[in-house]
Amino acid sequence: MAQIDQARRDAEPPAPSDLFAGAERDETIAKIIAEMMQEPDAGFQPVAMLYQDFLVRCRIARLPGEAPDLPRFRKALALAKAGVEQGSATEDDWSQATLIAASLPEDMRGVFLLIAKAALGESPCPSDDDIARAYGTRSSGRARRLLAYMEERGFIQTATDLKGARIVTLPDLGWRTAPGGVGLARVG
Repeated sequence: MAQIDQARRDAEPPAPSDLFAGAERDETIAKIIAEMMQEPDAGFQPVAMLYQDFLVRCRIARLPGEAPDLPRFRKALALAKAGVEQGSATEDDWSQATLIAASLPEDMRGVFLLIAKAALGESPCPSDDDIARAYGTRSSGRARRLLAYMEERGFIQTATDLKGARIVTLPDLGWRTAPGGVGLARVG
């Protein structure tokens, strides 16, 4: 019993007087998830499997306190799939984008945030392959159907320029991507 009590004391979160402990913990969590997403097939794994891997990595990293619960992990995973690094965008911009993304089914949030990241930076629209990867599939056709679904529900507006490059507008945010992506089906 003494060993169990000692293990619990060792795993307790840092004292509240340490103002930077929460930030360090969040950085560690973001780093663990980013490392997970570096693996080639990570984006195609079920969330439950990724969460189990995440929990193991948290234990290995000796993350103090309780590991984030599944809903918090899903939110962080959506940001990681979109390629959004912690602290890379202003909080006001991302609070609005994540609020809108929360209205979408969980598996679509990463795609919305991927597009939002491109639009905020005025970067080219992500390719079908990038969108498919953020959605957790290898099918570019499924990525295009997902964009159509999001457009039907008013989350995005798509257009093509004269060269056939896709432009996506996020009407609720007033953001727009630069021309890019692949608007046509690939052969092969």
